[in-house]
Amino acid sequence: MILHLIQQSPNQDRALACCLPFVQNHDTIMLLGDSINALLLGEWQKRLQPLNVRMLTVDVQARGLTQRLSHCTQISYQEFVSLSLNHCKVISW
Repeated sequence: MILHLIQQSPNQDRALACCLPFVQNHDTIMLLGDSINALLLGEWQKRLQPLNVRMLTVDVQARGLTQRLSHCTQISYQEFVSLSLNHCKVISW
């Protein structure tokens, strides 16, 4: 079980694209900072839809995207820490 951390928007960086081939069904993708912008793009919505994706509520709120991303799973810092501790590995892309 791997927690994949993505921090940059797919428009700025290839981290998310590089990560996806390695994601297994039991893994989690954690979108942080500008990487949450991926969920505003149809192509990325489609690619990420079948995967276990999480994002920090504070990052969503800071970008004024609460309504637009209300369908996505958002978590607190405390839940992020728990997620990190419950996965065997954490990879920052």
